[in-house]
Amino acid sequence: MKCAATFAILVFLALAGCSTTSRSDAGTTADTEDVSIRFHVATRTPQEGVAETTDEAGRKMYVAPQPFLTAYDAANISALHSRVGSVLVLRFSLAAAARLERVTRAHVGDLIVVYVDDRLVLANPITRPLTEGVLGVDADLSRARIDEILRWHHERRRTERAYE
Repeated sequence: MKCAATFAILVFLALAGCSTTSRSDAGTTADTEDVSIRFHVATRTPQEGVAETTDEAGRKMYVAPQPFLTAYDAANISALHSRVGSVLVLRFSLAAAARLERVTRAHVGDLIVVYVDDRLVLANPITRPLTEGVLGVDADLSRARIDEILRWHHERRRTERAYE
């Protein structure tokens, strides 16, 4: 979990040797597993109905049980790769982007917490409303796992388009 990386997409773009992978670059497979990426709000003060957990520094935080965004809300998922790691980039649908702005506006000063495959990967302070509808997540995932996530997203989007 690297706290400063959530909103650091531009930093990764500026890194030398940076490359991108989009969902269509990752190929497809019929047996792509489901992906769990969840975004929650958390606070540092106990509240009724929230789960207590700790961040990588061992500080307590209290996470809302229901995510306000998931991987299913992403209109596009891509990845930025550099020599120092990879960042998943989730571009949300219009409705989900509006929800992201509304939730972060209401929770400035709290934390945005991200779980990938039920593993806490990020806990960043919300310092301002997030209005761009895009989040970068440095989840410390292997390149292979990132490629699996991209394949899953591509398959899901392809299936959705087939039913439109």
